[in-house]
Amino acid sequence: MTDEDLEARLDARLVRTIKEMGPEAYRALMGQLLERMGLKVTAAVLTDDVAFLEGEREGAKYLVMATRRPEHASEEGVRIAKEKASAEGRAPVLILAHPVDDRTADLAAKEEVSLADRDKLTLLIRRYELWHQLTKDADQVILEREGSRALPSAVPFDTLIQKADEDLRAGRSREALESLDAAVALKSEHDVAWRMKANAHYDLGEWDEALEAVGQALRIRSDDPTTWFMAGVVLHQLGKLDQELKAYDQALRYARRLHPALLNKGATQFALGLREEALGTFEEMLRYYPRDPQALGNRALVLRSLGRDQEALEAYEALASLHPEDAAALTGKASTLSDMGHLLEAVDAWKEAVAADRKRADLWLRLAQAEKAAGMLDEAKRSYQVAESLDIGLEEAKQGEQSAEAALSAFQPPLDQASPREDGLAQKYVDAALLLQALGRFEEALREADRALEIEPRSAAAALRKASILMDMGRLEEAVPPLTSALKGSPAPADAALELEAISYRMGRRDEGVRVLKPYLEDLEARKRTALAEASAGRPEVALELLSLPEGRDLSHDRLRALALMSKGDHAQSSELLAKLSKAYGPSPQLLNDLAVSLRLENRLEEAEEALGKAIEAEPRYPDAWNNLGCLHYLQGAFEEAERAFKEAILLDRRPAFMLHLGMAQLARDDLDAAEASFDSALRLDASAEALNCLGIVAERRKDNARALELYEEALKRAPEFRDAQYNKARAKAALKVG
Repeated sequence: MTDEDLEARLDARLVRTIKEMGPEAYRALMGQLLERMGLKVTAAVLTDDVAFLEGEREGAKYLVMATRRPEHASEEGVRIAKEKASAEGRAPVLILAHPVDDRTADLAAKEEVSLADRDKLTLLIRRYELWHQLTKDADQVILEREGSRALPSAVPFDTLIQKADEDLRAGRSREALESLDAAVALKSEHDVAWRMKANAHYDLGEWDEALEAVGQALRIRSDDPTTWFMAGVVLHQLGKLDQELKAYDQALRYARRLHPALLNKGATQFALGLREEALGTFEEMLRYYPRDPQALGNRALVLRSLGRDQEALEAYEALASLHPEDAAALTGKASTLSDMGHLLEAVDAWKEAVAADRKRADLWLRLAQAEKAAGMLDEAKRSYQVAESLDIGLEEAKQGEQSAEAALSAFQPPLDQASPREDGLAQKYVDAALLLQALGRFEEALREADRALEIEPRSAAAALRKASILMDMGRLEEAVPPLTSALKGSPAPADAALELEAISYRMGRRDEGVRVLKPYLEDLEARKRTALAEASAGRPEVALELLSLPEGRDLSHDRLRALALMSKGDHAQSSELLAKLSKAYGPSPQLLNDLAVSLRLENRLEEAEEALGKAIEAEPRYPDAWNNLGCLHYLQGAFEEAERAFKEAILLDRRPAFMLHLGMAQLARDDLDAAEASFDSALRLDASAEALNCLGIVAERRKDNARALELYEEALKRAPEFRDAQYNKARAKAALKVG
């Protein structure tokens, strides 16, 4: 037999031994190998048969992923190693017990992942003389399997441990204990067997026995982080929280990044009232696991308990952006906004939470409470009804609905003029349709509404419900006929008129919507919508006449009054009202943004910039505030700052207007290529006269007057009264000497 044959047989034996050895022994072997290669191992964690080891050498930091799992000998394994190391700012190393193909090796080289597959691993083990101990351990197992009476048999022991593991996974803890007692009788100094006994006792609620077993495991091996973590979990059940913390500290001493130990330590510190310490623990955890949802959520919870609401809000928003499906992120954000008094933003946040889980009565209840606090009484009443439908015994929802109804009566016609509630089978179908609509089951809701209309074709409630469902489904044209029917057949058809106006607005037919509402201006919501339309159409005096409620009765009403005053040119009065509202309702980003616009129109630019700064601080992802900040910088001649602000707005919302504003800032800096690209982007999103006019300016700056003239003429085809385009066209014609 040649030397090559002997080496091949030795390598095969080494690989087989590595694959068959226990997880702890495998982790210890990888640690030894790295130490002999000159790396100082600072932490090691075993997760699902994969060892992650942190190492340092000559100032460089490494994260080694050592794995025996065949699926990791692939491009996916390379990506996992790279992602884990990058998250911690370390160089990635991947050690495998299986061979890799050329594509995997090429990807590792491209991603700068140091790779040691099966062949290189055996070479390293032989080079650093670890093979002697490995073969010796393998021989010991063989000796046991051959039935030596001098040693406890490995085969029965391993069989018992395997059986116990299967029973524990299947929830058969009592059966597992029987196997583990027999295993401990064979090998009383085996720490893993004792730790498994602790697990079995824990699952059975036998805390004292679990603590005794985990103590035996620690007596045998006091440096195992997993066992120390188990000790902490058992001590928690015994109510010994101070000792529990010490156990987690020991676990983290041997495995600094042990995820469950960090998580439980922070939670226990919080339970003991050590809030600053808990915050420190979760912040440390986030250094190791920056995207971890539990660490982000718990850090936000601690910040709220410390009264640091703005930081808590930012933490919940970070969690929601990384994990949009995380319910704790959505409810935490909404709850924080409610506590901070950001009423309109809180309503939007609770709507997001409800949309994520439409079957939770408690979320509908919180949404209703937020809507009521913001003066949105109709919406609050509906949300209370849904909450009550989902949980019949929810007394708080019933009381909330009654209080919303009472508040509405102050703004709506007397009961003898209102539409009476229809009873009987048709109304039951309407109620069912409402609940199904709230749950997002639109097709089923539509069928229930149709059933109600079959029984009572003139039912205004059923027609309104059907129209509302169709609108939620985006079928706007189909919603018009049932609304028209409700408008004609109801004794108080304001609700139908409001729905028709909403459809008209969404279809771009605003004037038509205003005409629909005109006969129903005794309704508060109809008055507010009409006022907004009148102010937008340049008729602020008409809008102000409609907004006759006393100040302080309704937030959205007062905000509309401020916007109407702004439209009228009464900027000082508008600013005064908006500042008062912002103070009364908390630092709402929307109100602060409105205030900044009003202050800017007053030429109080420094105060406007301060208000926008507060709006962005309260809601960093508020595109309108970033856009208005860009406009402010533009007016101040700070074009580079304006460009940065417009780019922030566009990152959040690619509106054509934002693109046009960015292009104007770039044009002011004479960056014609960038400006043209921005105007082109705006034109692709909305083929508007403004975008064409701006592209004409770019062409004119480039002395291409013929092209500029074409663009100005195209702009005027879309908007014949567009004054800027008219002036620009005349100038381009003069330059071309065209009569």
